[in-house]
Amino acid sequence: MPALTPIGRIKADIEVDNVKAENISIYVVPDDAQSVDLIIGWTWLDLPHIAYTKIGEKVHIGYREDELFRNFPIDEKVNPVCLKRLETAQLKSESLQIKDTSQQKMMGNLADDLKMVKNELRLLQGDMKNFKEE
Repeated sequence: MPALTPIGRIKADIEVDNVKAENISIYVVPDDAQSVDLIIGWTWLDLPHIAYTKIGEKVHIGYREDELFRNFPIDEKVNPVCLKRLETAQLKSESLQIKDTSQQKMMGNLADDLKMVKNELRLLQGDMKNFKEE
């Protein structure tokens, strides 16, 4: 597509699917330059309060804070995947440093977690012995 020089520019509030953005630049082009009245582009879609996705041929738009895509139905035609362990690794220390998405460091004490798992296993083993005796 050849470059196009706009014949004007205005700023306006634009609302699409009940999602509003304010003070958006709209470039005016000659009538014969495009077949549609308005093209919504990245300057609108990439605003921090807007979320969007394309599923199939349809684009879904909403406010990011509404977590728009949380309850989207899962396509059940997806083939299941089986994951296999390639190797076993042993941690060298009893604590693990984890970074979350906000880059905050958290410390998790693996020793306490392991004790809890061992205690649960002992309880289960005891339950199995009692079950066999009955």
